[in-house]
Amino acid sequence: MTQSPARTAHNHSTPSRPSRWLRRALTGLIVVGCISPFATSARADELDDQQSSLQNQIQQSGAAIDSHHSALDAASAEVASSRQALADAQAALAKAQSELDAARAVDQQKAAELANAEQELTDAKTAVQSGRAAVDAQQSKAAQDMRTAHQQNTGMLSIGMLFVDTQDAGSVNSRVQWASTLYNANSSELNRLSEMQLQLQNAQTQMATLENNARVIREAAAAQLSVTRSAEQAADNAAGQVSQLVAANEAAEAAAAQLLAEERAAYASMQAEMDSVTQQIQERNARQAAEAEAAAAAARAAAAAQAAAEAQAAAAAQAVAAQQQQAPAQQAPAQQVAQAPAASSGSGFPLYTPANGPYTSPYGYRTNPVLGYSELHDGLDIGASCNTPVYAASSGTVTQASPAASTGGWGNRVVLDNGTINGQQVSTGYNHMSSYIVGVGQWVDRGQVIGYIGTTGLSTGCHLHFHVWINGSVTNPAPYL
Repeated sequence: MTQSPARTAHNHSTPSRPSRWLRRALTGLIVVGCISPFATSARADELDDQQSSLQNQIQQSGAAIDSHHSALDAASAEVASSRQALADAQAALAKAQSELDAARAVDQQKAAELANAEQELTDAKTAVQSGRAAVDAQQSKAAQDMRTAHQQNTGMLSIGMLFVDTQDAGSVNSRVQWASTLYNANSSELNRLSEMQLQLQNAQTQMATLENNARVIREAAAAQLSVTRSAEQAADNAAGQVSQLVAANEAAEAAAAQLLAEERAAYASMQAEMDSVTQQIQERNARQAAEAEAAAAAARAAAAAQAAAEAQAAAAAQAVAAQQQQAPAQQAPAQQVAQAPAASSGSGFPLYTPANGPYTSPYGYRTNPVLGYSELHDGLDIGASCNTPVYAASSGTVTQASPAASTGGWGNRVVLDNGTINGQQVSTGYNHMSSYIVGVGQWVDRGQVIGYIGTTGLSTGCHLHFHVWINGSVTNPAPYL
C-alpha cells in the first residue's frame, strides 16, 4: 500500500513552537506501548521480539533526540539573544537614568535660578514702587515749599526787605539770613528730588533687565522640563523592555532546561530497558548453547551406542557366516545420518545499494552540542532527488510498513527481515520515503523497488536514511554495501 503523509519538521529546521512539538514527540517516545514493534519472523522468539521492538524504540528515541537539536538550539539562541537584548536594554536604561538624573539636576538648577530671578524682580518692583512713592512725596513737598516761599517771599521781595524800613544794620542782617536759609532749603529739596528721580530711573532699568532675565530663564526651564520628561519617558520605556526581556529570558531558559531533562530521562529509561533485554538475550543464548552442547553430547553417545550395536551385529553376522559358509554375506545396515535443516538464506553480501546517490551523512557517534554527551547517528544517509526509487538491499519479508504519523520522526518507513546471510541474521530499514509500495508480510526480491525517496518525518531535504541490523544490533551499513 502507498502512504503519502504531510511533511514534518527535521532536526535542522526551526519549529515555530518548539516546546509544544518536542513535548508531544517525547510523550510518544516515552509511552513504549504506543510504538508498533517489528513483526517477527518465524525464527524469532519472545526475547527477539522484545529486543527488536526496543531497538526500534531506541533508534527512534536517538533520532528524536537528534531531531531536537534545532529546537534546543533555537531555545539556546533565544536565551543568548534575550540575554544580549537584556544587556542592551540595561545599558539603555542606565543611560536613560543617567540622562534623567542630569536633566533633573539641571532642572533643579534652572528652578533655583528662576526662583532667584523672580525674587530679584519682586525686590526690584518693590524698590520701584517705593521710589515712585518717594519721588511723588518729594515732588509734593518741594512744590509745597516753593508755593509757601513764593506766597511769603519772592526774590525781589526778599531783596526789598533788606532795605525798606530798615532802621539798623542788625535788622538787615537778620533779613538776609532768613532769605538765604529759605533759598538753601528749596535748593536741597530740589537736589533730593533729582536724586530720587535718578534712583527711580535706575530701579526701572534694573527691573526691565531682571524681567528679561526671568523670561530667558523661564524659557530655559520650560525647555529643560521637556528634556526631563523625555528622559523620564525613555527610562520608563527601557525599564519596560528590560522587564519583558527578563521574563522571555527566564521562560526560554526554563523551557530548554525542561526539554533537556525530559530527553535525558526518556533516553536513559529506554536504554536501561534495552540493557535488561540484552542481558536476557545473552542468558538465553547461553542456555541455548548449553542445550545444544547437551544435545550434541547425547547425539554422540547415541551414535557411539549405535556404532557398537552395529559392530556387534556385524561380528555376529560374520560368526554366522563362518558357520554357515553357504549363507549370503550380511551387510551391515547403512548408518543413518540426520540432516540438519538448511538455514534460510538471503541474497548474500554485499547488499544491494538501496538508492542511487552520494553518502551525505555517515554512521557513527558524535557529541550532541546541546545535551553534552555522545550519541549515535545510527544509519547511513544517501542523498537523492525526491521520488527517486528505493530498492530492497536484500531479499526478505516486510516486517514494518508504517506512515510518518506513527514512526516518531522516521517518516514513511519500511523494515525488511532479510533472513540469515553468511550465518548472520540481517534486517534493513528505509526511512523518510515520500511513499512506499509494499505491505507487511510481503516477500520482496533483492533490487526490487519498495518505495521512493522523500523528506517525510524529521527531514530537511530529500534523502534516504538506511538502517542495517546484524543479529539484532544496529550496525554501520557502509561495510555491507
